[in-house]
Amino acid sequence: MIIEYIDKSTFVIKTSLGTKILTSPTKEIYNDIFKNSSIDIVTFNNTYSEYDDYKFINSTFPPIYHCGEYSFRDVKIKGFSSFQDTYKGHLRGDNIIFSYYFDNINITHLGHLGHIPSKEQLSALGNIDILLIPIGDNFTISGKTAFEILKLINPKVSIPMLYKSPSSPYLDSIDKFLIYIDSCNKINNTTIEINESSFPNENVILLKSLL
Repeated sequence: MIIEYIDKSTFVIKTSLGTKILTSPTKEIYNDIFKNSSIDIVTFNNTYSEYDDYKFINSTFPPIYHCGEYSFRDVKIKGFSSFQDTYKGHLRGDNIIFSYYFDNINITHLGHLGHIPSKEQLSALGNIDILLIPIGDNFTISGKTAFEILKLINPKVSIPMLYKSPSSPYLDSIDKFLIYIDSCNKINNTTIEINESSFPNENVILLKSLL
């Protein structure tokens, strides 16, 4: 598979058979970059007002913005209920954790998760190979909480997202997460290729964002 980091919580994930998955694009990102691209699956972890009208999405499979199980070509998807805060969504709303299964790999996108998953949620998620994890605090988990979640999930590889950048100056910097990490591979590229037999040696991979 190929994973490309676009910005914020938006990634493009391409399977070995060429199926393309786009995660949580804003309308601006979609129109600027993907409007004329071939995208098969689009998932949204939460429903901000700008996402209310999904007609701006042109994908082979209808946009996914609910919990449940989905299947398209070589990809199986499960959406798990969670929250954007520690008050069961009463402060910032619901969040969907999406797990994508293909190429004998489970890649899980935590979205705008705002709490440590319960034992029941962790059990439902199962063994995760690649974890896309928010770290920027303010409207999601902090770097410290992200590290605690990594210890609970113990993925083979984790890729941070939703941290301070020119488009998100209100979030914490990546350093507030990296102080807890022993080894991080900072790749000067927006993409990384991973397959079942060749996972990186480092547990944390920091991709350069496209924007």
